[in-house]
Amino acid sequence: MALVSIHWPSVEYHHLTCHYPAGWRSNIETRLNIISRVTLDTAERKALISALFVQVFHAVRELRDEQGSLLFPTPASLHPRFATPGTPQLLADYGTDIGGWARGKFAQCEM
Repeated sequence: MALVSIHWPSVEYHHLTCHYPAGWRSNIETRLNIISRVTLDTAERKALISALFVQVFHAVRELRDEQGSLLFPTPASLHPRFATPGTPQLLADYGTDIGGWARGKFAQCEM
């Protein structure tokens, strides 16, 4: 069997993300749906959503820094569940490494 060469168009990551906010929202919705399906415990679900918020926040801020413009002016404009993302305390019960990570990342969540 011969290998087929596929040409993938060269598109920069920031071009895709900055021009398609609906894609960001869809991606977040998919992640939140997965979290809801795999967690039965409410506290665990809130902890995972808080961790997701922090991860997404930093990605959005990096895009802002690269582009010089803010794609989502508020966390809620990205997804309504991010209007109240929780606190690092939600992750404190998962050990000192994760608790420390959460405190550090939440402290950096300023636009």
